[in-house]
Amino acid sequence: MKKYIFIAFLFFYSYALAADPIIFYSDLISGPQTGGLNNKGVFVTIVGKNFGALQGTSTITVGGGAVDNYPVWSDTKVSFQLGASAATGNIVITVDSVASNGIAFTVRAGNIYFIDDTGNDEADGSVANPWLDFENIHTNLVAGDTLYWRAGTWTGFRFQATTPTGTVASPIALVAYPGETVNITDLDDPAIRMWGPGTTEYHDYVIAGFVVTSDRPMSLGNTYNMRIINNVLKDADYYGAIEVSSAIAGYDQSNFCVYGNTVSNCNTNGTWTAAENNYSLYQGIYFGGGDGVANVTTDNIDVSWNTVYNFGSRGIQFNNDEEVGAAGNTFTNIKISNNLIYNGNRDAIRISTGTVSANVFNNIIYDCGLYEFGGLGIISWTTGSTINIYNNTIYSEGNDGYGVINIMGDVNTTADYVFKNNIIYSLSSSDYLYYEGEVDSGSVDMDNDCYYGNGNGPAYDTNRVNADPLFTTNGSDFHLQATSPCRDAGVDLSAVFTTDYDGVSRPSVYDIGAYEYPTIEEEETPVAGTSTSLLGAGVAFSGVQ
Repeated sequence: MKKYIFIAFLFFYSYALAADPIIFYSDLISGPQTGGLNNKGVFVTIVGKNFGALQGTSTITVGGGAVDNYPVWSDTKVSFQLGASAATGNIVITVDSVASNGIAFTVRAGNIYFIDDTGNDEADGSVANPWLDFENIHTNLVAGDTLYWRAGTWTGFRFQATTPTGTVASPIALVAYPGETVNITDLDDPAIRMWGPGTTEYHDYVIAGFVVTSDRPMSLGNTYNMRIINNVLKDADYYGAIEVSSAIAGYDQSNFCVYGNTVSNCNTNGTWTAAENNYSLYQGIYFGGGDGVANVTTDNIDVSWNTVYNFGSRGIQFNNDEEVGAAGNTFTNIKISNNLIYNGNRDAIRISTGTVSANVFNNIIYDCGLYEFGGLGIISWTTGSTINIYNNTIYSEGNDGYGVINIMGDVNTTADYVFKNNIIYSLSSSDYLYYEGEVDSGSVDMDNDCYYGNGNGPAYDTNRVNADPLFTTNGSDFHLQATSPCRDAGVDLSAVFTTDYDGVSRPSVYDIGAYEYPTIEEEETPVAGTSTSLLGAGVAFSGVQ
C-alpha cells in the first residue's frame, strides 16, 4: 500500500511542478491598447515555462484586466493582444488556477503600423494598407510607435541621420508579427545596422522576433536604452552576431536588455568547424568599449536567457581593446545569466579589461574551449573590480595549455573575483583553473564549488565538493540526480538572485550548479485536489528591466 501512495505522490508532485507557470520576460514593456489589428492594440509576447502546450482554460491579465486574444500559445511562449480591459500593472498568466509571478507593463499612447511584402509605400501603414519598405521609418514614425513586419524576406534595414528615436516612456518597437517568420538578410553589410554618420545616436528601441542571416547580423553603434529580444541570428563572420560599440569618445553606451536570442554559426563564412583556429573575431554577443575611442561608459547591461552555439571565438564577450586607443572604457553593472552556451572554439564567456562590476550566474556551458582557452575567461588589470561567478554549470575542457576557467592579467588585491556554487567539470583532464600573470593573494575567493574530472579542486576552496555532480545525462541534461553531492551544498546568494536556470526558487541553502533540485518541504506536501506553488515569486535581479 505504501508503494502505491508513494507513486501517487510522485505523480502529483510532477504534475504540480508542471502546473506552476513562471514568466521570465516580455518583448514589450509598454504599448497602446488601441490601434492595430481590430483596434485592439499591440501584441505582447511573454517567455517562460509551464504555460501548457495548449491554452485550454488558461488566461492572461494585464493590470488585472483580461487580454483580448492569443495568436500564439506554447509551453514556453505566448503572444497576446492587449484589448480594451488591459491596464497598467503586472502581466500575469494563470494556468490550471495557478497564477504566475507578475512582470510590469505600462499601457500608453502610440501608433501601430505594418510592413508587408505585398504592401505599398504610398499607403497609410495600417493593417489593411501596409507599407512595403522599411524606409518609411525615417519619416513616418515617432516616439511611442510600434512597427510590425509580416511574413517575408527583406534585404537588411539601416538607420540614417533622420531616423527617429524613442524615449524611456515611449520607445519605438520594431517587431516581427507574432507567429510569422520574418527574414532579414544581407551578406555584404550589417543586416540590421544602427550606425549613423558622425555622432548620430539611436536610443530607446525594441528589436524583436526577427530571423537574421548575414556576415554581420546586427551592428549597433552609439546606442543606449535598447531591448534586443527573441531574435535568431546566424552565420556571422565578424565581431559578433550582436555587436555593440561606440565611435564617440566619452559616450554613455548603457541600459541594454539582450534576452532570448538564439545565435549560431559565428565563424569563417558562417560555417562552424570544431577546433578551427579562429582568433579575435566570430563572437556570438559582443559588447566593445569604444571603437578606437576612449572613455566610453557601458553600464546596466543584462544578457540573459540566450542560446549561443557553434562559435569560432567567444560566446559572450565584454571587451575593451586598449591597443587601439580605447583606454579608459569601463563596463559596470553587467549581468550575464541563464544562458545556454555550447560548441565553442574558445571561451563561452569572456570578461575583459575595463569591467568594474559583473554578476555571472545560472549559465550552462558545455563543450567550449575546443581549440583554445576553456569555458570561462577573465582578463583584467582593472583596479577595484568585482566579478561574481555564481551557480554556473561548466562542463568543458581547456586547450592549448589553458584550464576550464582562465584568469589572466596582473590581478591586484583591490580586485575581487568571487566564485561560489559552481560546478567545474573538467573534460580531457584539463586544469580546473589557470592563472596567467601575477595574481595577488586575496583577489580570488572560491567557496562551495564542485570539482570533477581532474582530481580534487584547489585547497583554498575550503568548502569544495570533490565528487561527480551526478548529472541526469552527461553532456546534455545537467539537472542533478536525487543523490547528487551538489544538493544543499552551496551557500545562500539571494542578495543577487533567487531562482535557478529553470526559474525554480532556491531555498536558503542553495544547490551547487545552474539547476536547483526541486523539493517540497514537509509542511508544504500537496494534498489531493490542491495545488502548491513550487516556483515562488519569480525571477529577481537588479539592473535594466
